[in-house]
Amino acid sequence: MVVRKTGGNPPSSNPPSSNPPSGAEPKAAEERVRGSPKSEYMQPHRVHTSAERRAALERKHAAELENEAMKHMQRDAEAAAVQRGNDVEEDLKLKGVNLDDERKKRGQRDGGDDDRDPDQQKEAAKQIGGEDTLGRYFEDAPEDRLGDLSLTNPNEMKRALGPSVRFAQHAMLLAHQRMKDGMPRAEALAFLAKLYLGVADRSYAQKALREFGHGTGILDLYPTELLAHLFENVPSFVPRVTVGSFFAAVPAAGFEGETGKPFVLRYPPELRVRGFAIKGGECPGYLFEPVDPPGTYQLTFTNAGRFVVLISAIARGGHMAIEELRFEVRRGAEASEEPASMRRARASFVDEEEPRSRVKTGEKRQDLSFVIPRRI
Repeated sequence: MVVRKTGGNPPSSNPPSSNPPSGAEPKAAEERVRGSPKSEYMQPHRVHTSAERRAALERKHAAELENEAMKHMQRDAEAAAVQRGNDVEEDLKLKGVNLDDERKKRGQRDGGDDDRDPDQQKEAAKQIGGEDTLGRYFEDAPEDRLGDLSLTNPNEMKRALGPSVRFAQHAMLLAHQRMKDGMPRAEALAFLAKLYLGVADRSYAQKALREFGHGTGILDLYPTELLAHLFENVPSFVPRVTVGSFFAAVPAAGFEGETGKPFVLRYPPELRVRGFAIKGGECPGYLFEPVDPPGTYQLTFTNAGRFVVLISAIARGGHMAIEELRFEVRRGAEASEEPASMRRARASFVDEEEPRSRVKTGEKRQDLSFVIPRRI
């Protein structure tokens, strides 16, 4: 029979073992941790207390206050710099005002420049290297030499007349005077061409040539006639001009018709008719006007005869073509009365283009020249 003792500690079920040396178990645990695949997540860490959390919040709050204070200091420094710049600018203004006052006072003490007579002022201007400019604003303007028949040198014309349109107008007047003095038309045309060719500034001369007719009007010689002469003799001067055919259905022997009945001329609508001329300068009385549809012109003669007509058209690229057309006009059955279209055009031409003196005196023109309605 076994008697169990009830008092004291219960007997240990583990067998007695020898105690390992001090520190051996933590080292073994640390080696196991290092050898595991996720050892970085198995390191021991410290649990923060509430006191440490409060200290961290206080440090964060202090850093925020410091940043805010730095921002205020930066804004204050920028405002101070702007204020210093304004103060310096104001000081410079005040100094400038003071200097102006000192100059005025010094001038008053010295008597000022206004007290000197004109001779002294001229002498002072010469001493400082300037020119005498007194009274220059009140001098007479230079003489306008437009129409001066003694001004025939092309380069001197450019210098004295200035704008290219005035050069073209003066050249037209010189050629007109030559024809009035008896010079043949062909020689007058060659003389007019030499005026343009004699200008050293080629671009100026070409611009003046473009102004001839459009900006100067026409007296005797036609601009298209001059362009054809230049193309025939000096084609390099008019590189954008050529002689060609652009009208459709032109008879090989030329047009034949009667006075008072219009000749219908058709051409590509993308072209723009630029000029018209009757070769030789004849004045048969004619009407050259656009009609519908686009790309159509009508040419009507009032007198019979054979005429050679030059018509120029310009394309969008700026290139111009000149076509020569021949017309044989017979006297019509109703030639005694002027066609209604001619009377209408003549009345419109007199009202819009003729000087008032011609309208008052009732003088009639023998030739309608080149009539283009305003709608084109």
